[in-house]
Amino acid sequence: MMSVTIDVGAARPNDQAWSSAAMAAIPAYIVLLIVIVPRYPGMEYVKAGEVLVPTALGAVAVGAAASSSLRVWRWWYYLGAVTAAAGLIAGVLELKDAVESRGDTSQGPGSTLSAPDTAGDWTLADNGGARTRGQAQLALVNQHFDGELSLVYGEYRNGIGRVVFQGLNAIPDSEWAAELQESPAAGVRNYFADAGMTSPQFVESGSDEAIMACDELAQPRQIVAVACVWADSTALGITGWITPELNVDRAAELTRQFRSAVSQPNT
Repeated sequence: MMSVTIDVGAARPNDQAWSSAAMAAIPAYIVLLIVIVPRYPGMEYVKAGEVLVPTALGAVAVGAAASSSLRVWRWWYYLGAVTAAAGLIAGVLELKDAVESRGDTSQGPGSTLSAPDTAGDWTLADNGGARTRGQAQLALVNQHFDGELSLVYGEYRNGIGRVVFQGLNAIPDSEWAAELQESPAAGVRNYFADAGMTSPQFVESGSDEAIMACDELAQPRQIVAVACVWADSTALGITGWITPELNVDRAAELTRQFRSAVSQPNT
């Protein structure tokens, strides 16, 4: 009996499928940048990084499809397919983010922030420099958010550690209060974007109502400083930490303790 050997490789004409899909990912990424990034002013670098994920996934999907296809794929097939797949995946991820943003709406009463003389193990610094910096921050808030919120400010110390605290309490019925009520997470993201900090990490806040994220601050002389920001439906708190052996996880832990000392639940 005559045996017949089938060359499976010959039935797969796209032997460069993976490299072709990878090359097509470059213009596809540029297209997504042009379409998506301008919609997020102040978060351009963040969104540019996020666009890499759907582009890579799109290239993988197209590479797998082309490598198993019996038809010859021309270069424009790869370009169109990767762009379409990446766009679809980006749309799904954006929809997921939108749903999560709506889902984080705080239905609770929120909180009011204050700057007590002590906050856990931290003691308020009462000196001319701290008071001057607090007055400068108050003037800045009044300039940009007149009638929208009130500010509490404090600089706290514990040994050689230091934390600068700003508490923004929303004025009822103001536009900023409505925005914070709609999405505390958006308030946190907007703060980091406005501050030019591009890689905040969302962390556990220690409260069912509050959303919190932290990011490292650029400092001279290799000093590590971390900002943590939390928000609920009525207030947003900002802490800037400079302490020994500091990283995002440690700053998040300190902020959870500090937040409980400066937050008074609304009734």
